[in-house]
Amino acid sequence: MRKGTTLVACACCVLSACGSNDASLLPASDAATAPSDQRVQPSPDRQDDVHQGTDSAGEASLGGCPANIGGIAIDEHELAGYPPYAIDGCTLVYVSRPPEAGTAGDLVVRDLVNGIETTLATAAELPRRPTLAGPVVAWEATVDGRPVVHLSYAGERRTLKGAFDHAGEPRAESDGIVFTAWLTADPSGDTDVLLYLPATEEIIPIATGPSQQRFADISPTHIALTDFSEDPDGRYDGNNEDLADIFVYDRTTRELVRRAMPGTKEAFPMLPSATALAYLHWNWVDVHPEPKLAGYRLRIGSTTGDVQGDKEIASVVAYAPPYIRPAARYGTVEWVASPSGAYTFWRAAADTSWTPVAVEGLSTVRIYAPAPTQRFTVLATRSTLQDVARLTAVSR
Repeated sequence: MRKGTTLVACACCVLSACGSNDASLLPASDAATAPSDQRVQPSPDRQDDVHQGTDSAGEASLGGCPANIGGIAIDEHELAGYPPYAIDGCTLVYVSRPPEAGTAGDLVVRDLVNGIETTLATAAELPRRPTLAGPVVAWEATVDGRPVVHLSYAGERRTLKGAFDHAGEPRAESDGIVFTAWLTADPSGDTDVLLYLPATEEIIPIATGPSQQRFADISPTHIALTDFSEDPDGRYDGNNEDLADIFVYDRTTRELVRRAMPGTKEAFPMLPSATALAYLHWNWVDVHPEPKLAGYRLRIGSTTGDVQGDKEIASVVAYAPPYIRPAARYGTVEWVASPSGAYTFWRAAADTSWTPVAVEGLSTVRIYAPAPTQRFTVLATRSTLQDVARLTAVSR
């Protein structure tokens, strides 16, 4: 069994004692502003977790980054969805834990080399599900009661605008952001997948037309997305009648290819490498639960091949909520399972060169969505059910 080493576990970095559990996450407010960037030192509540953590070699180093991660308390709104944190290289972006119930957290960028933090967005705009790659940071926010996608590119803050009503579900690459555009105010209405190029401010249609296209991921070479045109009502309802297929878009040729598996549902694609495609699969025989992440089959295929060559690498089951979304980056697929109530963190090679293995060294009662880098993975965990969710890092 391949063993991971927990590099950071900062028990001394205690924020205000506000015990919470998975069933009582903090609600958000409705206010919205667009502040300028603020460069700040870590707040007093976060001072203790700078330069904390050691491994067997002495001072912890996360793939060349000092261990300035452990103990950060985060916003718990979407721990079971797209996580409120993302990482690329030695840069971490996260939504901080709100100071009190009924409020939201700030969106903060931390330089892991020196521990300096920059506030990208205050709690007033309800920042959530950040994504990060190179000079690009993007996140969902709410402005005047409407969901938007904000981004910071090379230090310049922007809002994505175009021939659509509102936007969400961003995923970043160093040269672009793929996102979902709602054509009307109806949250169940028609959606398209678009690509924004920050260098030129161009918006490129990727998947359009009737029915919903959503849940995209992006790599330097491809974009993968979920298409619901096979579904009877053409949209994602979050029920056991949803049908969908995966589409893959080649960013060089601009060719969009459907990977059809009629009568089943494939969704939430991930691009762990230039050639690999990972996705979640449900069929009508043995697993089609609600909510979807309570049980699914994790499959691996090729960005250029058809579904006949795809392989199932795991059948993932969650015993109880929260149900955790998997992640795939840098040639590895990672997920959290809890079939018997005990949470386990798993990894597998995207090229299937080694079989899935459980990662050891996480002595926690809850493990939340992984955010992988080339050398380590950031996760949120709880030491006890009453503890707040905090970030930790596990070597790869």
